Amino acid sequence: MLAVAACGTSSQQAVDIDQIMPTSATSLDPVPVQIDGAFALDITNDLDDGTLGVASFDVLIDDTPLLDVVWQSESQITATIPAGLPPGLHDVVVVIGTRRGVLADGFAITGAELTATLAADSIVGRGAPLTVTMTVTNTGISAATMVAPSELTTSGTATATLTTPAAGGASVGAGASTTFEWTYTAQGIGMIAFSGNATALDELTTIPIASPVVMSNAANVVEVTTIVDNPLGDGSPFGFVAGYQGHVYIGPSATGTSVARLLPDGTNLEANLGFTFARDTTGNTTASTAPAYTSIGYTGCTPNATCGPDNEDGRGLFTAGTLGGSEWLVVGGARSGGDLDYLYMTSDTDTTLDFRYVDLSAYLGPATDAVAAAHFHGDRLYLSFVDSGGSRPYLLALQVAPPAPGLDAAGTTVIDLTGSAFPGLNTPNPSLIDSFGDLNGLLYVAHARGIYAARKADPGPYSTADWASATPAFTQWSSKTSVATTKDSDLLPADRAIPQIASFGGRLFFGRNTTAGPQLWACNPAGSASPTRCEPGDWQLAAPNLLGDNQLTQFNNPALTSISMVVATSQYLYVGFDSATGVRVFRTSNPASLLPIDFEGFMGCTANNHPTCEGIGGAGLGDPADTQILDAKALTFDGKSAVWITVGDATGAIRLVMIP
Repeated sequence: MLAVAACGTSSQQAVDIDQIMPTSATSLDPVPVQIDGAFALDITNDLDDGTLGVASFDVLIDDTPLLDVVWQSESQITATIPAGLPPGLHDVVVVIGTRRGVLADGFAITGAELTATLAADSIVGRGAPLTVTMTVTNTGISAATMVAPSELTTSGTATATLTTPAAGGASVGAGASTTFEWTYTAQGIGMIAFSGNATALDELTTIPIASPVVMSNAANVVEVTTIVDNPLGDGSPFGFVAGYQGHVYIGPSATGTSVARLLPDGTNLEANLGFTFARDTTGNTTASTAPAYTSIGYTGCTPNATCGPDNEDGRGLFTAGTLGGSEWLVVGGARSGGDLDYLYMTSDTDTTLDFRYVDLSAYLGPATDAVAAAHFHGDRLYLSFVDSGGSRPYLLALQVAPPAPGLDAAGTTVIDLTGSAFPGLNTPNPSLIDSFGDLNGLLYVAHARGIYAARKADPGPYSTADWASATPAFTQWSSKTSVATTKDSDLLPADRAIPQIASFGGRLFFGRNTTAGPQLWACNPAGSASPTRCEPGDWQLAAPNLLGDNQLTQFNNPALTSISMVVATSQYLYVGFDSATGVRVFRTSNPASLLPIDFEGFMGCTANNHPTCEGIGGAGLGDPADTQILDAKALTFDGKSAVWITVGDATGAIRLVMIP
């Protein structure tokens, strides 16, 4: 009973209870509540001191008095529901004198209680999938059944269209959690956040329960985002990109001594991850007499001091992939005087990467200058080399990962695919196989003079008839001359006749640099005599100019001088070009329709209208001073793909950008 002092006259209004908040709780702890309604006090009689008395005042749950009852006003009471009430529905009762108000089944004691959190992708590309995840936890003492998420609401400047709703109906035991996932398509540019909650039935009472409404983090919807300027920390003007052990790696540094890495969300940059290289002391041995090997070498290094383990003095390559069921980082250098013998591999993940050697001296010649290209495919590592000797170009398949400290390759550890036997591939001089690709489980090798396709998944040397020409049999190919480099190391994509090959939508694409300008080629093998393998008649020149030279792919802009990027995610094919006015990147989602109008640029504009329609992210991927694409990879982590690109101007520090 609560007695209060008040001034006024006697009142006989009805006692009405509108609501109690919260409406439910577990019985584990006392619960503060607020009761709203009509609670006019009942004045009884005058007292000797001139004040008025107030009739008895009680608040109960069924027959159990509430604690800490405070009459706040004629419309509000606060109190505390004691712990220990049995599960079920309970009446809320307010008694003022002889008047009584009841909110039948107004408060529930449940065994289950829900909390929820929402998380959205932090960075997502315009037009790309956006995943939102709700984690629902049952903090109560009994199970929750039919757990389901609400529809989500959005806020922010960007928008998103639901493509895959979350499915409900789960049962969640006491102390357990479950997750729900939505997939949206992100649209526009800007920030977007999601709000919602979860509902369920309490297993003990079958009473509906709900978690509080929660909001996710804000997702940043972008076309292109700069992850970091100068990621290597030393002003390096070049850097490869590789995906390895859940991280993005960039490097090597200008002095060949380190790489950088970060997480796929662009956070946790670690620069200056050092190198160590094992010394080869058996058979053919590493040439450097330096006490320790900590650099792969670089142009201008000092032999037996700052050059590579075999006195490599130029840039080769840096990549990653899987061989023998394990992930490997691969680095290779160059020797300006020829006689390159080594490749280096590591499965290390700490801050100093310990590389093992692969001695390929039994397969390479005295005029081998650099590692030119590498491709992991079918549990092999395919390798090509820059070479100016009589047996050029060398094409090898490494079948065994190196044990510690290294591998003296011999026998079946390496297959010599006799690149020099492929018709036409021994010219120009120096000669190299520019790039590798694969489609339908078959390998492709590309060179200035043409492209060859393997006839089987694990091809042998050219003499075994495991290879067939896939060079386009069209005038647009034969009327143009591929670029030919005189470099023996430090190659840029623009130096290569065919810098990249990508498969997308059951078709194969490659970029070609000619002395007249760039081309994009597309192959559809489905209708040919070999429906899984590209043949010379399966190609078409993709996105040919509508103005100017219609045998080139420049989106009508002659300032796009070289094609330097051809990569694909599950959603898009991306093509990128070098230009003195800033690199340009365009994309298409339709592999079957390959006119300029089928590609898009900035904010979804039609690339057919370039240069009015700028490339994705604008000129230079947001900075027109960046005139060269140095490396590009489509990398997938936890089922999410993004394109990672290093760009620069040939002299200043590189910039690492991402198209999510």
